[in-house]
Amino acid sequence: MSAHDTPLTLGSYAVLNCRMTVNPDFQPGKPSTFSFENLHIRNEVAREPDETNSAWIISLAIQLAPEPKHNMPYALELQIIGSFAVNPSCTAEFTRDLAVINGSSILFGTAREFLRNITSAGPHPAVVLPAVSFTEPAGKGGQEEKETK
Repeated sequence: MSAHDTPLTLGSYAVLNCRMTVNPDFQPGKPSTFSFENLHIRNEVAREPDETNSAWIISLAIQLAPEPKHNMPYALELQIIGSFAVNPSCTAEFTRDLAVINGSSILFGTAREFLRNITSAGPHPAVVLPAVSFTEPAGKGGQEEKETK
């Protein structure tokens, strides 16, 4: 397999907010169980007006707020923002899907590694969030996009 250009490019990203709180009730000898009920992700996608409509800003707010029954070592919060460019030759619908689905996925992967890295410096084992999908389940409405001014 050879590497090739993709229609979506990450220009830059920044972590705007990060908080890691050690769970004082964590029991190292007891197994931890992850629950998607405790993982909250909000993504906002905004198209930046330019001559090609190819610039996008994506923001993710991630919160892991475990319940005591899951015995998780940390509570986590992170807000990350990234700027993306889509090849202007792509159709409008494909451009939107690339930004919402792939852009959010790329940014989540970056956030996931960032959180793994900071929790590995804590007193308990590192937390590795599971992979997630930013596609809409069948029958649900699509992600609303905003246009920045």
